Amino acid sequence: MRRARVPILAFSALSALSALAACKESSRQKAAPAPRAAGTRATHAAAPRSATIPALPVRTPSVHRDVAVEDKRPTEALLGCADPGESCRAAAYGHVLAMKKQVALEVLPAPDPSTATPLPESVEAYIRALDHYAELAGPDDPETPGMQFLAAQTYGRYGWAGTALARYEAVIRQYPEREVSEYAANLLLDTLARTGQHDELCRWATELLADSHLLASKPELRATLGSILTRC
Repeated sequence: MRRARVPILAFSALSALSALAACKESSRQKAAPAPRAAGTRATHAAAPRSATIPALPVRTPSVHRDVAVEDKRPTEALLGCADPGESCRAAAYGHVLAMKKQVALEVLPAPDPSTATPLPESVEAYIRALDHYAELAGPDDPETPGMQFLAAQTYGRYGWAGTALARYEAVIRQYPEREVSEYAANLLLDTLARTGQHDELCRWATELLADSHLLASKPELRATLGSILTRC
């Protein structure tokens, strides 16, 4: 019998994992920017509001809890499993949760998203586990978009802006009608604003605002994009 699985995109009050994703209520309480003088152009667009970030469900993995973080072999070699069947996917999912737990248990310095910093070994192992699940399960698996997003977000937390942006873009383009694409779009816009890429921010806002599939059920993202374009 196929076991029911907890969706990876479970919502949690603890899901705001970095300063890149401030909660919506805090965003509403921020003071409005001072008005610009007539005829002047803003050098930086206001950072877009970030949606609540999905988190892995709290669940104790039943397999592969003893995989060594420092072992840098491909994840499929660690698990001894590389086919897309249910047993391998369950093992890969359990490995993701085990690596997430390992990161949570370690006392790591708080990352600075404004500066690229080396990834701790446990964080590298977590990203490898996320990537392995996504590759193993394929794009049609309901967990894959969330895995891809969490890997992108983790790079962003450690200041790897270029890598994070490319991965956010992949999520947006692959899954425009999924809810996770809104999270990816918000953090893509947030990263561009934070790193001072004003022209790219305006280009992306224009492109995303024209994407009917992406915005079909995302009124808040539509409003954020419109707000950005008033400053472009």
